[in-house]
Amino acid sequence: MAVFGVHAIVWGSVSTTVRQRSTPVELLGRVGGVYQLASIGGAALGALLGGVLARWTGLLTPFWVAGGAVALTTAPAWRRLSEVTRVG
Repeated sequence: MAVFGVHAIVWGSVSTTVRQRSTPVELLGRVGGVYQLASIGGAALGALLGGVLARWTGLLTPFWVAGGAVALTTAPAWRRLSEVTRVG
């Protein structure tokens, strides 16, 4: 749990910095708002779907599905992250 907490703090700092560096000043508020909506809405939807999945298949399944989803989204995003960090 401590490692997850540290990960959340580091991710929050890094993602906010990269997002702000790559966004025009006049759009910072809107981009931040959309990010928060997607983040909180995605967490709520994921909790709902994870609960349904756990009810049908067992408690371990949502964790495996989430791990697979993270792996699938990390691969294409990794190259794009290096492009964004070069901005500025």
